Amino acid sequence: SITNSIINLQPILPVPGDIITYTIQFENPGRSLLSVQVTSTLPNGVTYQGDVAATSGNVTVSGDVITWAGKVFTAKSVIITYSAIVDTGISVPKLLVNTIQFDDGLGNIFNQNAIAIVNGIAIFTPLILNH
Repeated sequence: SITNSIINLQPILPVPGDIITYTIQFENPGRSLLSVQVTSTLPNGVTYQGDVAATSGNVTVSGDVITWAGKVFTAKSVIITYSAIVDTGISVPKLLVNTIQFDDGLGNIFNQNAIAIVNGIAIFTPLILNH
């Protein structure tokens, strides 16, 4: 199973014109998987930058869909990175939800989302320590 996956994006509070960098990392703690597929569908509001890279396997791009396919051997991890620029026409806060689908080739399929908030406002709360 490849359910132990990590999806990271930076920045999580972009502004129009920022480049968002996505990193997907997954590993296989069990037996080798010979036909894994990971599909990332970029949301409306970003434009893919043509820079996908992966530590193994094969990557294809069709429009806003990035697909990785390959083998994931026992105790090995795969890292996929790519970036997208936030459309400059976004003028109000907007959620950008990048849905990533994992298919281990054995009939187990699950989705995870990477979410950025364009024109979002960071709110910091005070840390109160009791001694």
